[in-house]
Amino acid sequence: MKTSTQLEKNIPKYYLFMALRYGMFFFIPIFVLYLKTKGITMTQVMLLQAVYCIMVFTLEIPTGAIADQIGRKKTIAIGSAFGAAGILYYAFAETFTGFILAEIILALGTVMISGADISILYDTLKILKRESHFKKIQGRANAIGFAAAALASLVGGWLYTIDARLPMIVASLPFAITVFVALSMREPAPSGTATLAETISLIKTGIRFTATHKQVRWLVLYTAIYSAFSFAMFWLYQPFLIRAGISVIYFGPIFAAINLLVALGAFSSHRIENTIGEKASLIMIPTLTIIALVLLSTGHLPLGFMAIILGQFAWGYSDPVINDYINRHIASRNRATILSINSLSISMAGAIVLPFIGYLIDAYTLTHAFLLSAFLLFAINILLYLARKL
Repeated sequence: MKTSTQLEKNIPKYYLFMALRYGMFFFIPIFVLYLKTKGITMTQVMLLQAVYCIMVFTLEIPTGAIADQIGRKKTIAIGSAFGAAGILYYAFAETFTGFILAEIILALGTVMISGADISILYDTLKILKRESHFKKIQGRANAIGFAAAALASLVGGWLYTIDARLPMIVASLPFAITVFVALSMREPAPSGTATLAETISLIKTGIRFTATHKQVRWLVLYTAIYSAFSFAMFWLYQPFLIRAGISVIYFGPIFAAINLLVALGAFSSHRIENTIGEKASLIMIPTLTIIALVLLSTGHLPLGFMAIILGQFAWGYSDPVINDYINRHIASRNRATILSINSLSISMAGAIVLPFIGYLIDAYTLTHAFLLSAFLLFAINILLYLARKL
């Protein structure tokens, strides 16, 4: 009974963790603008994201296996510390090389958290015999996180007008606090001391399972493709707003609205998915993103805002729904490892897609980047659905 009561406390602590983690969004509304004032081109902006993706790709599976061995809450705490340090370093970097180092530090933080956070929640619910509530609870947690991001975004543009570095400095604080929140959680399953042989064995098992399990393999590939294009679209909102003549002082409220849309998608995900089911959900997610990319290509502000509504709702909806689909097929022992493989695949796709889209903007136009992204996402998803029937 005592263990169950202690595990129950993991759920509100997870909500707090998500609020603090996404509370670092102070710098997101002005991030691209900040980099451009430092002489960074859009190709370089996307290359920075590619560096981040490559680092995540390199470290994702080993850190996921380590989380399964030494405990999820410890790796989350370490990751949060790296995240705070990476954001703070961004505030004081002045060169492209310095920004690359900041991305590497941020990536180290991401890979330590990735997979471990979802894993500790799912296994908590599994022990409590409430795993059927995962989609609802994670959706609620994501909604809380993006609501916090909306509040942080609301003042991001204003902080930028005071001092360009201030949004990054302030953003590092909530990330630092998550270290203590993570350490206060109770580990839902015992973890041993990691040995090299055990870690390598766990990685091999996770890769083999993902490669041979038809449904998990397809979901991982689907998530990677969708996430890469959705992530790219998110970083293009700022160039779109600049081209539309929107003042930076309004970026905070606009990105606050963007995060509330993600929160809405996450909060309502379990209700909508329970109504329309898995097949319709997997069709709806990329379709909304494709429509958003086409609308953004017009350059018209009203259509652009409509695009943002569609794209961000899809993003918020996708995370708890797809994670639930994947978690249904994997065991607790290597859950963090396989979820890390999923994140690794997203990073692989991002490392390819992001620099290519950045190049399109610098070499051609923002319109070309939006239209070609829409076409590629549409074509790849057709191929994916055909492959699923094989």
